[in-house]
Amino acid sequence: MTDLAGKEWRLIREEAWDGPMNMALDETAAGTAAGGGPRTLRVYRWDPSTLSLGYHQDPDTIDRPIPSSRPRRSCRAT
Repeated sequence: MTDLAGKEWRLIREEAWDGPMNMALDETAAGTAAGGGPRTLRVYRWDPSTLSLGYHQDPDTIDRPIPSSRPRRSCRAT
């Protein structure tokens, strides 16, 4: 297991964003960490409320009238 205590961390308090923007910001933070940069803890809100799907979840199986968003590529953690 990776020693996370010895890594640099940053806390980002975000404004409310829509689903696609929140997914894009998560992907950017994950890419930064994967490249050796700081790990990121983001505290954020969704506006409008959005259902966050996993990469392999099919949005067509959702029968509620709510916006949904999912990452453009698969990743282990977001």
